[in-house]
Amino acid sequence: MKLLSVLLVTILFIQAFVEASTVSDAPHSLSQTAITHAQEDAVRRQERTCVIEHARAAVKGAIAFHQELMATKTSAPAMPI
Repeated sequence: MKLLSVLLVTILFIQAFVEASTVSDAPHSLSQTAITHAQEDAVRRQERTCVIEHARAAVKGAIAFHQELMATKTSAPAMPI
């Protein structure tokens, strides 16, 4: 009976130790995940900023013309039949 009690206490101690070690690793893995996501978001934001800057440069250099009316109202075939 005494041996069974010691064995039970030992098993409970080992189980508590294993759970404590997994819980202590959880904040580290969560912080590592947060760092990874932050780095990925920073790269995406930088790419988006570059695209916006290129679009601004293109808009500044763009020239617009008023659309003129067509000279003819009827269409003609491009090749004779």
